[in-house]
Amino acid sequence: MWKFIGKMLLLGAARRWAKRPTAAVETAALVLVLNERRLGRGPRRDVLLHGAHLIFLPAAVIKAVHLIKYLAAGERRRSGGIGGATPLPLPGPELDAAAAVSSLEAGGGDDAGTAADPLVAQAAETATRPVLSFRHQPPPLPRSLPRAEWGLLQIPEVAPEYAAWVRCLRNVLAQQGLRSLPVGLDPDGLELTRYLLYGGLLAAHKPADAARAVAATAARVTSSVGWRASYPFMTPRELQDWDEVTWWAGPDPDGTLWLHVHLARAVVRCSRGEGRQCVQAIISQLDYGTRVLMMQPAAAAAVGVVGSGPPSTSSGVSTPTAWIPQPSAIVKATVGYVGESDEDEVGNAGVPVREGSDMSTSAHGCAGCGWRRRSMEAAAGSLGRTGSGGVAGRLDDRIRVVVVGSGSNVRQVVRMLPLFREFARLVQRHYPGRLRAMYLVDMPRGLRMSVGAVLNLLSQETRQKVKVCRVEDLPDCISGAIAFREVAQQRKVAERGLQAPVAVMQSQRGDDGDGSGSAADASGRGIPGNASSATVGRTLVAGLVLIVTAVLQPLRLRTAAAQLQQLHELRLWLVRVVPALVMAAMACLTYKSLLARP
Repeated sequence: MWKFIGKMLLLGAARRWAKRPTAAVETAALVLVLNERRLGRGPRRDVLLHGAHLIFLPAAVIKAVHLIKYLAAGERRRSGGIGGATPLPLPGPELDAAAAVSSLEAGGGDDAGTAADPLVAQAAETATRPVLSFRHQPPPLPRSLPRAEWGLLQIPEVAPEYAAWVRCLRNVLAQQGLRSLPVGLDPDGLELTRYLLYGGLLAAHKPADAARAVAATAARVTSSVGWRASYPFMTPRELQDWDEVTWWAGPDPDGTLWLHVHLARAVVRCSRGEGRQCVQAIISQLDYGTRVLMMQPAAAAAVGVVGSGPPSTSSGVSTPTAWIPQPSAIVKATVGYVGESDEDEVGNAGVPVREGSDMSTSAHGCAGCGWRRRSMEAAAGSLGRTGSGGVAGRLDDRIRVVVVGSGSNVRQVVRMLPLFREFARLVQRHYPGRLRAMYLVDMPRGLRMSVGAVLNLLSQETRQKVKVCRVEDLPDCISGAIAFREVAQQRKVAERGLQAPVAVMQSQRGDDGDGSGSAADASGRGIPGNASSATVGRTLVAGLVLIVTAVLQPLRLRTAAAQLQQLHELRLWLVRVVPALVMAAMACLTYKSLLARP
């Protein structure tokens, strides 16, 4: 028995070795204590017990301090911030989080970390480009940024410093025949700055390197223009068919939009042969958010979020408000005319969804977490401050991505790696500087271990963008929106199941009515009261079933939501309390064994 327990503990230590090395040491000490009797009596036993005690005592103190910090930060977490278990994410240069999963196949060790560094990769790419010639003095080189500040770069704040280099890029594009960009490619006038900064300009140490970076950026812009003209972006009707796989939420109190991707539902759709359509749906949602949603003023966004949703339903669960993509906005985004955002489009941005059933492609707001007009006013006020990442009165130009992995397994996810690779390639190439952070939430155990091993091989900038966490580690407004969306999805499935028996009963009633009428006509004598009484009886039974269902369903949904919240709180408590108690108990036991040694 002890051997089996020891093997299980060693397996657990190996699983957590990459994430927290001290867990392996604590597990080894625990195995020694559990096998104390096999060590016999002597100096070896005393040395091992003393070493185990020296391990358990600091571990107990550290875990107790973590527990106290978590309890003290409870109020801050409920206010919408990230908990103590998850460090604050830093904005990254490109949306290459999906490439972190597939980069393990491309290389390993230090080579993989070097290849994943955006600065090094772009510098290697631009090294072979021809050097541009300037008629006059070239613009001054960009100010040098430490690697720690590279992830904190804000495009709207540093854009004036690189205006001269952007003019050089426009001149190069004009020489190549691209005198004017499609408005959909550059809705805010800062897209060329993003391409330039994340195309190798910051890695340039000489004027020749900066000129090569401009030439490489011009080639990338030309490629993106051709890609946008030929890529099959989805229509609003097609996006509504994929709203259970990917949807928008937010903006949060920081003014950031959240793009959600449900991994298990994406796997189900891909198993039906819709893998390419799944990538197109996610790319279309990303394009819609960056070209349409981010261009709306924060005040109009607050009015649309607060006023678009229906009030609390009879079930006691308030339905999240939503923005549905407008056909005109999608057409302008795909064709390339999303520069002007008139008041009619802003006013029509908030369209209420059907009460309690269909969730739209752009779910905004969350139910049950108190995140309404107060948080939106805070978001509108925070956008004007320095460091918010956006222009005053507008949303943040970066997004946060949440990949929900609950309900999926490792085998299904591994089969989707080619799709992840294609998605990462498209996003890196055509949407630079848009990712603020990516959260891999509730991933399967095997996949979470693989992702953790990959992240340890990546550079510091990439590791800061990708976070492997649980749903309760997210801000309460986002985790609450995910929970209530799951409840709404279950309610939708339940309503479909309830509608099926009613349809069967109605078809049976029609068949019985036809049969009774034909029998009466054939015999020349019939009892019309029997058929009518049977029809009335079935109608009364069906009505009674619907009434009972309508009465019991709110209670069931309210109970499910309450139980879900209690399970989340219990899990948070156990995750932090149990390790502290175990370490303290083992420290006491080892100390007692040391005192009782012969």
